[in-house]
Amino acid sequence: MIGMGNAANSFSGKIGNSIGTIVLGWVLDSTGYVPNAAAQSASAIMGFRTMFIFLPAVMIAIAVFAASRYDLDKIYPQIEADLKEGKYAEGVTAR
Repeated sequence: MIGMGNAANSFSGKIGNSIGTIVLGWVLDSTGYVPNAAAQSASAIMGFRTMFIFLPAVMIAIAVFAASRYDLDKIYPQIEADLKEGKYAEGVTAR
């Protein structure tokens, strides 16, 4: 079980890194970034700001919203009580 968890974590990390690199390339290409230029255009600088300030801020806001909607802590005492009484989902048996 630990091995499967590590494999899933590794896979997710690789996919996330790949998608992040692809999106970064698209943004740089679409905003007119010129490698090794002495100065970048205003649109390229805005692309950098979007990728490194605005996009992370939006992702953090989504994560905070999702965490605020997570209600396991509220229903956990009832789940624990049900399990102590032997109430299980259909098809599940106690060991």
